Amino acid sequence: MAAPPPYQPGSDAKKLQAIDTAHGTFALCSFDFLALAEWNPQMTKVGIRIARPEMLALANMLHHPTIVGTLIAGTTWKRSNKDLGRVSQEDVPARHDARRRQGSHSHIP
Repeated sequence: MAAPPPYQPGSDAKKLQAIDTAHGTFALCSFDFLALAEWNPQMTKVGIRIARPEMLALANMLHHPTIVGTLIAGTTWKRSNKDLGRVSQEDVPARHDARRRQGSHSHIP
């Protein structure tokens, strides 16, 4: 339901879809690249499929592709650095797990 429509050059990256309910009308947000979150979801113990953190981080980084000076409120940290950090921190454990499944115990760069 929240997957974005097909990409159209020049269109807004943020999409809003109106959802009418018995309690009123609400907006469901979607962003370009959010479809990445649907790739190979993880299964929870209660049987709910959830997006992989690394795919959410990648979608967010692609949505904000340039490093800008915007700071996280109340800090001196750049928001762009946080996004880049999320993607890079997910990479090493993912490669380590993949190598473990393949039976390789070599050093992970």
